[in-house]
Amino acid sequence: MTEASSTPNLGTPDESYYWDSAVFLVEGCLFKVPKYHIVKGSSYFTKTFGLLPNQTDVVDEFLVLDKASHSGGESSHLTQCPIALGGISAADFRNLLGVLYPKTIQIKLTLTKMQWISVLKVSTLWYFKGIRKLAIEQLDSFNLGPVERVCLGKQYNVSMWLLNGYDELVKRGAIIAMDDAKKIGLESAVQLYICRQEQLHAIDADYLDKAFAKELAVMSEREQEHLTEEDIASLEEAKKTREQVRQQAEMDRVAYELEQARLVEQAELERVRKERERQLAMEKQRACEEERRRRASPKF
Repeated sequence: MTEASSTPNLGTPDESYYWDSAVFLVEGCLFKVPKYHIVKGSSYFTKTFGLLPNQTDVVDEFLVLDKASHSGGESSHLTQCPIALGGISAADFRNLLGVLYPKTIQIKLTLTKMQWISVLKVSTLWYFKGIRKLAIEQLDSFNLGPVERVCLGKQYNVSMWLLNGYDELVKRGAIIAMDDAKKIGLESAVQLYICRQEQLHAIDADYLDKAFAKELAVMSEREQEHLTEEDIASLEEAKKTREQVRQQAEMDRVAYELEQARLVEQAELERVRKERERQLAMEKQRACEEERRRRASPKF
């Protein structure tokens, strides 16, 4: 009698829905989730913490029996060697996972403002570009105040919030309180005061771009690092469209100038023709007058 195979045939893993999982340790709290959305969401996080895609082995080589954490044997369970994450709180990571892996099927995620700020923080830190974009869009719906927009814009490199907040602070009647000035930075507060005193917003639509050129240049460079593939494609398409518009405008300008030159040349030719006709008419008239005088002269 032959021995049965020790490894039963469990079937072939599906190409789309057979996901590997990962365990993370944050502030003493363990999180176990599928790797798929994390790997898809951030190549930076994947490379930093060694999460390689397409790990679809039937047997997970990293499973270990965790007896140290659960003495007594009543709740012993299999768990992977956790990946320790620093620089964030367990609540921050939980909020990020709440967006990546919602517990219920829903069209709109129901997170609070503070939870979305937490998601923005972690998605910016680890370059979850799509999640960051979603967090910014969701936070826009909370009607953030100007000081809060400036502070969040500075902290997480969102130039749109920074400019909108600055603009509102310049245009509103009340002066910037000392507490608010400290929050946005005294240098920024002084620059905004100068903009208000000189009424720059009334005479120059781009006054903030000029007044805060250095700050915006640095922020824009950092912002570029968080663009999604769709954002990059959209920017490239917009750039291509602008170039096509520019080229068409240049072609129209050249065509207009050529047409104007043709009209000027045509007008000059017409002027020369008329001048020639006038001269010929005058010469003909003089000739006729001379002929009349010659005939009228007495003959001897």
